[in-house]
Amino acid sequence: MKAIEYALESICAKSFGELSSTRAAFFTSEIFHKIAVLSTALAYTFSIGSKLILAGNGGSAADAQHIAAEFVGRFRNERPSMPAISLTADSAVLTALSNDYRYESVFERQLNSLCKPTDMLWLLSTSGKSSNIVNSYWWCKYKRPQRKVIVMTGDNFEMMPEPDYLFSVPSKRTDHIQTIHIELAHLIVEATEWMMYGSIGQQS
Repeated sequence: MKAIEYALESICAKSFGELSSTRAAFFTSEIFHKIAVLSTALAYTFSIGSKLILAGNGGSAADAQHIAAEFVGRFRNERPSMPAISLTADSAVLTALSNDYRYESVFERQLNSLCKPTDMLWLLSTSGKSSNIVNSYWWCKYKRPQRKVIVMTGDNFEMMPEPDYLFSVPSKRTDHIQTIHIELAHLIVEATEWMMYGSIGQQS
């Protein structure tokens, strides 16, 4: 048992070391500047009555819902709700579109009906190659170019032209990319919350 425990400890330590290295390589002053620019844009979007729309698959679908909840609820401060929705939350819509059309269009079809010209779109894909994410991206960039697009992905992003706000984690490990994505998202939510409402009603 001791040998097994030592092996498991070594596996965990190695994985955490790799994650720490990736985190250090990603969170640079350039990233913090991009967060500041993006949070300002999000605050403006919310201030004019527009919303944030998020989408992803698998773990990224869960992250999309998590991020939307942080905006709609609260993060660090008690403040008014900020409008955000996840296209992954409605199982009836997802299954209907997958059955009647194709899974590659489940987000694009929703965007056609829900996304206003002044809304922002936040796409999450660890691979950067998910067909429904790519289709949503192309829908925005070519059919609705006035909409601003945020993309969070890994180190193999191939969509062109480049998004308005691109965050590429320098890793091919899905779990590490997802860990850093949610850490990044929390910073963006915190910065946006502060930009709009400061520290009013701060929680302990």
